Amino acid sequence: MDEIGTTCCFSGPRPKNYPWGNNKERESKIAEKLKIAVREAIERGYRHFISGMAAGIDMLAAKIVLQMREEEILKSYLDPAVHFDVLETLGKLGLPMQISEVTVPSYFRSEEANAEIQAFITEELYRLWFSVENMEGVDYWNLVDGYATGAKRGTCGGENYYGGGLLDFDMNEKPAYRALDRLINGEWKTTAGGNGVKDSFRFRGFFGTYEIEVRRQGRTEKFNLDLSDSGRYAAGKTAVRV
Repeated sequence: MDEIGTTCCFSGPRPKNYPWGNNKERESKIAEKLKIAVREAIERGYRHFISGMAAGIDMLAAKIVLQMREEEILKSYLDPAVHFDVLETLGKLGLPMQISEVTVPSYFRSEEANAEIQAFITEELYRLWFSVENMEGVDYWNLVDGYATGAKRGTCGGENYYGGGLLDFDMNEKPAYRALDRLINGEWKTTAGGNGVKDSFRFRGFFGTYEIEVRRQGRTEKFNLDLSDSGRYAAGKTAVRV
């Protein structure tokens, strides 16, 4: 289809000529029907929407199209599948990857429910990033609420407004802090123990530096074992002999 064939135009009465007068309930229903019509037009291949920008239906339709476009853009950016696909594509370059300056808002001095939502989103993002083979590190931005650079301390100015810290202004742990602590120092930290078989002990764990303690015939040996591959996450296994 050419550009003309994929173009939709809006035209309608101004507010003073509305058949429903000032009835906001009816206007809301008209808006919902317009939204359905726009979505159907998109599904049929229409990509260009033109409004005369006059007060009334023209402006209402334009607003609906802009809102729907923003929703679709946000949906694509926030879709975990899209996010993972982008990281996997970049990973094919074979280079180390870092996520820089992460801020997940909970909004400064807002209700506790926002902090719980922040924790959920933060945990899911970190799980996704941790699953990417070439991921080397994640840099969280503004660790403590109310101390953002360039803003007056303890106010909602500047980046303080977003309340994206893992600690609140009084340095208390927020739910997001506890969520990451559970992942980093719990779920993603390998601990293993048991009796060896034929003078060896095997375990499967994350890359990193391990503190090893071996007890044999009344003697205890302690040493560090380094399992690493450019800082990337993966499952590994090794055999230790003393």
